[in-house]
Amino acid sequence: MTDREYQKMRADVRRGVSRKYGFRQSSYINFKVEDGYFFCLYFLTDVRLTVKPMYADDLWWDIWESTENKNEPLSLRGTGAYSLSGQILATYEIKDTTDKSELESQFEQVFYNATAEIKKFIADNPDADHFYPDESKMDHDPDKLLYLMALIHNGREEDVLAIIKDARKNKHRCMFRSGMFSDSYTYIKRWCNGKSIFRGFHKLILAHLTCSGHSENILRVSTGHNTETRERKPWYRLLPEWVYWIIFAPIYLPIFFYFFDLHRRTLYDIHWWIWGVGCMLFAVYFLVLTIKNGLKGNGFLVGTLMSVTFGVVSGIMAVGVCIGLFDGINRLFASEPINKTAIVTNMKFHHVGRGRGDFSRFITVVKCTPDNKTLKIDDVGLYNVPPQSEVMISYRQGLFGIDIFDNFNYMPE
Repeated sequence: MTDREYQKMRADVRRGVSRKYGFRQSSYINFKVEDGYFFCLYFLTDVRLTVKPMYADDLWWDIWESTENKNEPLSLRGTGAYSLSGQILATYEIKDTTDKSELESQFEQVFYNATAEIKKFIADNPDADHFYPDESKMDHDPDKLLYLMALIHNGREEDVLAIIKDARKNKHRCMFRSGMFSDSYTYIKRWCNGKSIFRGFHKLILAHLTCSGHSENILRVSTGHNTETRERKPWYRLLPEWVYWIIFAPIYLPIFFYFFDLHRRTLYDIHWWIWGVGCMLFAVYFLVLTIKNGLKGNGFLVGTLMSVTFGVVSGIMAVGVCIGLFDGINRLFASEPINKTAIVTNMKFHHVGRGRGDFSRFITVVKCTPDNKTLKIDDVGLYNVPPQSEVMISYRQGLFGIDIFDNFNYMPE
């Protein structure tokens, strides 16, 4: 008998026996649902009976943002790469034999004992909602995810955050990872803290670093699969990093130039330090995420580089958005046009732009004669007016006191 024929015979015998005890079969597992619990027998190098509440995987998939897995077959709770491990109730042994009747007898004994163990467990733990797993009996759960799900399910989020904080202090590296900056604890903290002001921002800025959350039905754990590291590897992360910068450059550059030039629409100059502080804050924020992620060596260098890069880009965009909103509201509620005579001073500044000529700035300082008010105006026509000339300017007073230039009138002598 070949090995393939032997494995097929084992699977057929196991399926036949398991049905008698109400178990369903999928690949190397047999499972059943009773009283809110998911019981699973794993037939690998040894035979293990595990248990976990039915709500545990549903809650975890909600937190991990993979809710579509709840629509997959029940067997995914036992074979899915991103399914939670259960608490071991018992272990058994099946000896290899080509005698079909002897093999059937061994499976019969396993399922009989497993059924008795399940009945005993339910009698001791009748309420699945209030079951807390014994971490010393877990089937490989270094992150204590099943225990954390039980705490969250019972409204003990503060205990969860305390456990995660302690694990971070001890430099614990989570089994489930998502991109460069996030892991299972990141998602759990976010869930416990509710919707953070950075939650939507993460999705926009870090979208290419995280998994798209496709169905895990294709990520089943097969016999001999190494479950120590279960890092999500979406298709777009298979490319070198520099490819992403080339792809995203056409998106970021127009936005960069658009926001960079916002301040020329008003009579005032935005101080350059505002842009610098905005970029620095975002760069530091991403850098902290990289450090907390525990990356080392080349991973840390790449993470640092990407953190600074994303921080600069994000800072420019964020400051630009704030200036744009400020400028828009300032204009929306501005006064009626005001006409005043002004004297063109000798203070003129020509900032040559890069690329298109539209980004060049021609700033002229004028002094209104009635009230000695000084204004900075960015206009190429006014820039060409000789100093000490008298002009009539038209402007509006914005809601926030920022004047908005409309046009000017100059009659050469």
